[in-house]
Amino acid sequence: MQNNLAGLLTDSGDPAGGLAMHQEVFMARRRALGEPHADVAQSLMNIATAESALGRVPDAIRDVEAARRMYQTVHGDEHHDVTLATMMLARYQLSAGQLQQAETNARTALAAYDKRQDEPDERGATEFLLARIEWALGQHEVALTRARASLAQARQHGGSGFEPELIEAWLAERDGASPQP
Repeated sequence: MQNNLAGLLTDSGDPAGGLAMHQEVFMARRRALGEPHADVAQSLMNIATAESALGRVPDAIRDVEAARRMYQTVHGDEHHDVTLATMMLARYQLSAGQLQQAETNARTALAAYDKRQDEPDERGATEFLLARIEWALGQHEVALTRARASLAQARQHGGSGFEPELIEAWLAERDGASPQP
């Protein structure tokens, strides 16, 4: 319950309050469950979300890396939680300007989604993330093609954070780019 409240605080504009509460949940889970444990890793992911919202991206990167290692230990490399952590790591690395690492992690996550053929919304969100990374790397045509493909996926499988309108707006901001069906 406290974890849900912490998430609501972060999402509603009080990331500092959310972070403090997420840290309390993390400490309680770590004491009760020990490490490594998937719930402890999830707490680290939640902490990273609040840290990112506060502009503390290096801290978010550190915590997602720790969560991913924990997920790998608990579940193995092929698990959904590892893939999601890898995608989130790429997102934070893009924010920090760590473009090569972001590209590597986004491609790793995308390959994992392709292999499992599940979570089409997360797969599409990862493809759009990779498009933004490619754009930042100067690979504009590749990025636009990938973003248009992710737009088609968003129209079919979009979810929270992967709405077609977000991709359309991104495409509209790019030189000569416009959304295509």
